[in-house]
Amino acid sequence: MKILDPSIRHLQIVQHFLDLRKECRPDVKNVLQQNLGLRSFGDFEGHSLVFGGLKHPFSRALCFHAHRARTLAVTNGWISQESDFEFQEFWSETDNKQKVLDWLEKSSTSSL
Repeated sequence: MKILDPSIRHLQIVQHFLDLRKECRPDVKNVLQQNLGLRSFGDFEGHSLVFGGLKHPFSRALCFHAHRARTLAVTNGWISQESDFEFQEFWSETDNKQKVLDWLEKSSTSSL
């Protein structure tokens, strides 16, 4: 994992989550505190994501997110150029970009 925004590196994950939410069920808060405790975003720098069980995001979805995060990081000056954040490719801009855009369009209009 690569933390691109230096301003969140010190934030404790559970407390940040609770600050963003107006309400949180006590059982959810307990699970978060048991699993993450006082860990900050920076504690995960350089570690791999590990998903237990069968539920996990597709590699191409994570790759799409990494592309968007890298673009935002360059725009905000968190990294100087895209080559400062390299990762394994699981999708092709040309092949999948339109599929993702079509899916997002369909998802947003079907929920109306």
